[in-house]
Amino acid sequence: LIKAFLFVPSRDRLDRFLTNLKKYISYYWNKDVKELIKGLNRRIIGFCNYFKWSSAYKAFSYLSHRIWELLWRWACHRHRKRNITWIRHYYWKTVGNSNWIFSHQGTRLKEPYTLCAQWWKYPKVRIHVSPYDLTAFDYWKKRRERYTRSKP
Repeated sequence: LIKAFLFVPSRDRLDRFLTNLKKYISYYWNKDVKELIKGLNRRIIGFCNYFKWSSAYKAFSYLSHRIWELLWRWACHRHRKRNITWIRHYYWKTVGNSNWIFSHQGTRLKEPYTLCAQWWKYPKVRIHVSPYDLTAFDYWKKRRERYTRSKP
């Protein structure tokens, strides 16, 4: 019987990180938007790198949603006389499959869900096959080619 080890951020840790982000965003109520995005990117990337190789993709999805809520509140507070359609088109752009990427003048916010290493997409390695075994040369060659092709 093999038990899986799941390493995910605790709810307290997520809430503490979001509280820190909320304080940071509230500090930037009327400051430059590019500086806000750069500071948020540093914090988000730092947090996500710690949990990158874990099973935290659901937590990253939750984190993306909560960051969206914080930024929406910030944008509505900053532009009180504008309607929500203007705010949406001014700050959120479409990139790839996502229609809600927070950006301003070319500076984009990193999405936590995209920073998660999607380990379930990587092919599993045959455990009993050595890279130095000449009979398994074709297997390792195909695997190496597949890996170098799929690298971003």
